[in-house]
Amino acid sequence: MNNNAAFLPDNYLLTGASGVLGGRILTELLTTTSAKIYCMSREKDLDNARSRILEMVDMYDSDSKVGDQLSRISVVYGDIGKDLLGLNSDDYATLASQAQVVIHCAAKLSLIAEYPSLREENVAGTERVAKLCMEANIPLLYTSSFSVVGSKLYESGFVLKEDKVDYGQCFDDMGYEQTKFESEVMLNELSQKGLQVAIVRPGNIWGDSQNGRYPLSGTTVKGIYYEMIRALVETGYTFHSTDDFDITPVDYVAKASLAVVKNIHTVQGQTFNLVNPNPPTYNAIVDLLREYGYEVRNVPCDDYFQALHEDRMLLNGKPYHSSFTDILALVSDEDDLSEQAKYDTSRIQALLKETDIRCPKLDIKLMTTLLDHCVASGLIKSPADQHPLAEISEEITAKVFMEHLYDA
Repeated sequence: MNNNAAFLPDNYLLTGASGVLGGRILTELLTTTSAKIYCMSREKDLDNARSRILEMVDMYDSDSKVGDQLSRISVVYGDIGKDLLGLNSDDYATLASQAQVVIHCAAKLSLIAEYPSLREENVAGTERVAKLCMEANIPLLYTSSFSVVGSKLYESGFVLKEDKVDYGQCFDDMGYEQTKFESEVMLNELSQKGLQVAIVRPGNIWGDSQNGRYPLSGTTVKGIYYEMIRALVETGYTFHSTDDFDITPVDYVAKASLAVVKNIHTVQGQTFNLVNPNPPTYNAIVDLLREYGYEVRNVPCDDYFQALHEDRMLLNGKPYHSSFTDILALVSDEDDLSEQAKYDTSRIQALLKETDIRCPKLDIKLMTTLLDHCVASGLIKSPADQHPLAEISEEITAKVFMEHLYDA
């Protein structure tokens, strides 16, 4: 095999096709290749699994470009949480023979669950997928996360390089992040034993840069930054922060991931940070919200966080709560926990240099595209319908924050 030739498989095995990134990668494969895509699902009702996967494709495919390509999708059973992926030996061998490359996006995602409840699926499951690839002698693209930075997130001057994962970082109360870290370490060890693997680390995935599409309806977890937008619009309050807020459109992550697959024979063993090389600051995001037409009032940081902590930010006479404000209220009494880490993207930018794949900067054009979809999906009201806004009361209400957070 010519290792310099582009790798263009006829058959892909994709896990997590009903997820935010997996669904966009599937849509990209249908748009840009003629390959057959085996989508692995742990749901034994494969017809229902197919329906959920096709709903994700339809959501991303705003121009109906791939409607006549859906026959190339084949949904197959497989559970990464079980030995042999929940299959008998014959079916396992059949699955191993069907694909020429595996793109592993499936994971149990929870930012509050503890590590033991996530390890079996996220770490042991990844090891099972890697074992399948080694036995079939096919390459693996593993979707990790830039959150492997762990506690280094708050260290001034820290840069997460693309050629290193272990910096001695801690993962206290970061169960999901720890599973991604351990999976990377495990895969790097297996690469020394013959596994053909490349790793990508997406940042905070936002909607498609061309149409804003993102699964905001029908999901309980919309992504913390979408919850941030919702809280800013609903309360009309903000605070000053110059922290970087990574915004990485999902189409960039999908296209960059497939570019890595295309070059996997020359980049095997390597890791790529798929984050925005030009992240906006929190203040810049707020300014773009204002430019779009929303009223967002500045409050001194201490006043903002104290109002959250004491349940004094009221909307329609009731204390305002959202995933974003609840997290802020939890850390309001802590020492400085501003995000300081930076992320090196030189390796992925070098790989993409001869392509037209670029991560777009967040400007008013992109923000308008993203917000238009948020409004159309019902996540937020339009600027014309934004009122009433929240008010900060001088009276401290009965403190029920922890009970509320527990219920949530």
